Amino acid sequence: SLLAQQATQTAWPFVVSRWKGLGAAIDWRFRFRPIDLAIGLGTAVMALGLAALAGGLASSLVDLSDSAQAENTEFLVAAKGTPWLVVFILGAVVGAPLSEELMFRGLIMRAVEKRAGRIVAVLGSTVLFTLVHYGSDRGWDGTIVLFASIGAVGLVLAVVTMAVDRLWPAIIAHMGFNAIG
Repeated sequence: SLLAQQATQTAWPFVVSRWKGLGAAIDWRFRFRPIDLAIGLGTAVMALGLAALAGGLASSLVDLSDSAQAENTEFLVAAKGTPWLVVFILGAVVGAPLSEELMFRGLIMRAVEKRAGRIVAVLGSTVLFTLVHYGSDRGWDGTIVLFASIGAVGLVLAVVTMAVDRLWPAIIAHMGFNAIG
């Protein structure tokens, strides 16, 4: 189901862009420049720092007793020692960043930007990105801490995407962030 979700989430922006837009390069700035590697890696470091800060602050506010409640990597732990671990790691490090960036910073952020402006687009795509990481098994306090961390990452990725006017730095940063996580 993970692979099907990522394939659909990756394909849908291309379908919409072809159907209603001008293509991926124009609609959501899906073009690559060599500097995007450095920007992406710098953004990953910035996202890690901001996620740790936001998560730490949220954790102290809700007095989270078990930090495992604020993680979203339980599927990797469950796959430990099975052949599925490699598939899940590739899905988490390559598939999720690519599909999520195409959907949230590519399709959604750019569509909202056209209709409501840059600030609403950055905030709206960040909120939606955060909400899709919800898991009902972590409790309210774990959810708040996870949302603070994920929201911080989404905000950094959205701001950088808007600032450089290209999608690849966010994709590379998201891959780096997930690989370290």
